[in-house]
Amino acid sequence: MLGISALVSAFAVVTLIYRAGLWDDIAHGRRPIREPNEFNDTLALFWRPYGFAQLALMGVFLVWFYRARRNIDTYPGQERRTLSSGWAIGGWFCPVVNLWFPPRITLDVWRASDPRAHHGGRIPRAGLVLVWGWWITFVATTTIALGVRYFGPDDDPEISSLLVDAVADAEGARTVSLVRAGIFVVQIVAAGLVIAVIAHITTLQNKREATWATWAGPAFGAPAPPTFAPYAVEPAAAAGTGLPGAPHSPPTPSPPPRLG
Repeated sequence: MLGISALVSAFAVVTLIYRAGLWDDIAHGRRPIREPNEFNDTLALFWRPYGFAQLALMGVFLVWFYRARRNIDTYPGQERRTLSSGWAIGGWFCPVVNLWFPPRITLDVWRASDPRAHHGGRIPRAGLVLVWGWWITFVATTTIALGVRYFGPDDDPEISSLLVDAVADAEGARTVSLVRAGIFVVQIVAAGLVIAVIAHITTLQNKREATWATWAGPAFGAPAPPTFAPYAVEPAAAAGTGLPGAPHSPPTPSPPPRLG
């Protein structure tokens, strides 16, 4: 669904740039007024299904986000979560905290799903770039889109017959069309980043499930030991902690038997 949304956003970029060109032609007297208005009527047929598709995408994403957060509560040996699983839904709708809680929960889920990050290490830099890059682009596009909608000029104005008003309205509509095209470009980037985040977290959790299903532990459901070393653990710090890959000192040889 995110991939389809990115393709639709690419179509929106093309159409908005084309519409900006029509308004530019009006502003300079190269095109009659009625043509862009007819084009706007055609473009309006696109916005309604796009809005419903985005609502459906939001619902599916929230289901995945909540389930990914609930999954990490079942992992044994995990430290206490910074935020409860209820915030995986409520954190998106509560004012002010919705600017901070979603990426914080995402990082919690990533860290708990990856044994290398859990055992005394940190999330790799690429993971931090993915999560924060997605979140910054998402917040930026949402904020700018709301600002343009409620405080910017109309991009489908009723142009009067006076030339001065027609030029002013057409230039304002052209500017809004270009800004909205830029918003869709950033949305495409955000979609690519969140696809990478979802794919990586889902892969980590699927590996955990597969490992638990095949490991013959001392008791049913016992966790499998990590099969790879943690991130960024210094050998000296890991010594004696029991972490995978930690160096162990050689055993002290017993003294030779005393003769006689």
